[in-house]
Amino acid sequence: MLRKPFSSYSTYYNFINSDKDYNKECNFLKEIFRMYANSYPVSILDAGCGTGNHLIPLAKSGFQMTGIDVSKSMIRVARERARASHQKVNLIVSDLRSFDLGKKFDACISMFAVLGYLTTNSDITRALKCIRSHLSAGGLFVFDVWYGPAVLKIRPETRMKIIKHDGLKLYRFAEPSLREKNSLCEVKYHFLGVRSRRVFYEATEKHIMRFYFQNELSSFLKRCGFELLKESAFLDLKIRPSAKTWNIMEISRAV
Repeated sequence: MLRKPFSSYSTYYNFINSDKDYNKECNFLKEIFRMYANSYPVSILDAGCGTGNHLIPLAKSGFQMTGIDVSKSMIRVARERARASHQKVNLIVSDLRSFDLGKKFDACISMFAVLGYLTTNSDITRALKCIRSHLSAGGLFVFDVWYGPAVLKIRPETRMKIIKHDGLKLYRFAEPSLREKNSLCEVKYHFLGVRSRRVFYEATEKHIMRFYFQNELSSFLKRCGFELLKESAFLDLKIRPSAKTWNIMEISRAV
């Protein structure tokens, strides 16, 4: 189930990713809309919106935002954040492979490697068809994924991340295991929250991520009603995907 793993630590999800520049990413999305959209979008679907880190800034920029995510706890946090920032957005708990909102949008985004959680060909095909059915003809679909050649070249490593704020320390331990034949990476996460030298929070989760290759992405998109317009390194349209670009951007149009 897409994003289901995040249920264990949705409360601290934004804290863990506090070093991620979401405003920069949203500005990059707006640049893509200006460059590639037939007409600048008004309504945008955020497919796999999580806690609203792209959805809320884009709503503040004037877009009519709808977000879906399979995780109830992530949507709950997104609703709380939207209310706190006085943004009117539509947030729905639903699975990317089977959602039906009964309306169409000018564009769709799916950021932070959401499509990586679609680990089978059937999963990705079903999700892309659902997204296509919710886009007006000519609407843009913009997303990022892990890029296969880079994953296989760089190789995932065991890592520890420490986030500090106001007397709180949160430790995230990531232990990856690569399944090359299946284009999958299993990551075991262990989280510890420490305050005044006492552990007040602990959680473990396992995430299975799929990485993609250019030919298969192009094939999936074409079969599901999209035209691939551009592939680039994450946040830089001038850099082509390579064995150095772990994350890549895909810009496509509904046909």
